Amino acid sequence: RANSARRAIAQLENSLAFFGDADANLVGFLNNAIVPTVTIPNDGAGSLTTWASKSPDQVLRVMNLVANSVVESSLGVEIPDTMLLPLDSYNFIASTARSANSDTTILNYFLQNNPYIKQIEWVNELQAAGAGSTKRMVAYRRDPEVLTMEIPMDFEQLELQTLNLEYKVPCQERFGGVLIYYPLAIAFGDGI
Repeated sequence: RANSARRAIAQLENSLAFFGDADANLVGFLNNAIVPTVTIPNDGAGSLTTWASKSPDQVLRVMNLVANSVVESSLGVEIPDTMLLPLDSYNFIASTARSANSDTTILNYFLQNNPYIKQIEWVNELQAAGAGSTKRMVAYRRDPEVLTMEIPMDFEQLELQTLNLEYKVPCQERFGGVLIYYPLAIAFGDGI
């Protein structure tokens, strides 16, 4: 039961970190209104913005557009080093060739040629985090100066208690939310 309690609290902490809690007036990382959102060009097949409708060159342009928007909107003060993608979008760029004549994937090509982004990771919560429950991508500078997740009291299990014929292990944790100090160091791209 104590392990189940720890897991439940960790899952709640993860949900609060990404999406916040309206009842507690906590804003999450992925639904923070102060972070700029880049408009993704609708030049894919059928005038779509999704990566599945785009060529590898168009996907690379979108990735560069979101990463470069951080640099441009902050006038070069903020430089993103990390990009977050939904899992299927990450798998798409990791397994799709840069071109018909290339042995390099979109992922490898982007990491080799973009001057800012040093790592790309997948995050399940991005699958429907964008406007209209679309896929969202994020470019940001991974640094505690930019954003932090505040946990004033980490998970703690208290002394075992007996009540009638069963044992109870009270658990507690305090969560303060995600604080974004430099919103121009982050950019969202919706509809990928």
